[in-house]
Amino acid sequence: MTFEEVKAEILELAIQENACAWGYGQAENAKSLNELIKLIKGYISWCIKHKVATAKNLKKWFGVDFLKENNVYITGAHELQLTQQDTMIVVLGTAYVKITATHNREYSVILGENSSAVAIVEKNTGLCIQSYNSSTVSVLARRNNYVSLSKFDESEAKVQVVDSTVTITTN
Repeated sequence: MTFEEVKAEILELAIQENACAWGYGQAENAKSLNELIKLIKGYISWCIKHKVATAKNLKKWFGVDFLKENNVYITGAHELQLTQQDTMIVVLGTAYVKITATHNREYSVILGENSSAVAIVEKNTGLCIQSYNSSTVSVLARRNNYVSLSKFDESEAKVQVVDSTVTITTN
């Protein structure tokens, strides 16, 4: 697909799902695929809820390699060593990621659909995990740092702590 075709499909979905004028305007003014993927990640909560950011759509619009370059994973298993520049990882479809988070900073991991993740979080590093569907998240090697979980439906998360391992299961 060309950039213009991708943009047109995204704008059509935005109209169908009653996107806010500000977000729609940003998409309308986008000049590249990089701008569009950044916009989708910036509005990821809305995009997942309104079925704009689905594994199928993203693969069609951007391709698997482009998505990986932008920290969006939609299929397969991946091991990631997060860098200073990585602040948000999006995991959709049937993707599974094993993440090592370091560098004394905060990271966000967004889980949608049937995706899952395991994270190893180093000292003084924060990790926020947002889950949109039934997912299991394990946070390993928790050493003097903090972990938070956000879930965007009515289910509750179960948190189990054994020694230095935190397992977060969402229903």
